[in-house]
Amino acid sequence: MKEAYCSYKISKLLREKGFNERIFEFYEGDKIKYARNGEGFRLSELPGIYYPHITHQMAMAWLREEKDVYIEIRRSLNTYLYGAIIAEGIVEKYRIKNTYNFYEDAVEAALEYVLENLI
Repeated sequence: MKEAYCSYKISKLLREKGFNERIFEFYEGDKIKYARNGEGFRLSELPGIYYPHITHQMAMAWLREEKDVYIEIRRSLNTYLYGAIIAEGIVEKYRIKNTYNFYEDAVEAALEYVLENLI
């Protein structure tokens, strides 16, 4: 099973919204680079502008823990829908305007929506 990683666009949005967790992979331009030490690093520790190359699950965990935003993906028939919930209340139960054929596409769309519109 292969893990799904955030796109370059989502990685840029994460950094803009304050993501600074310890990571082991990052985008330098549009190329993926790896930490040379076993401890990883925070983006703020690097000179220059880099973006986190992290999995969808890591991004969703950061949103839950740091921003109190919960993303839910639901399967309906043969498509996937997403919902975003903020701790104070439901923002959108399910956003059914767009449906996605693959779970990973729904997650990517949900991350983009949340990062651009909710935080």
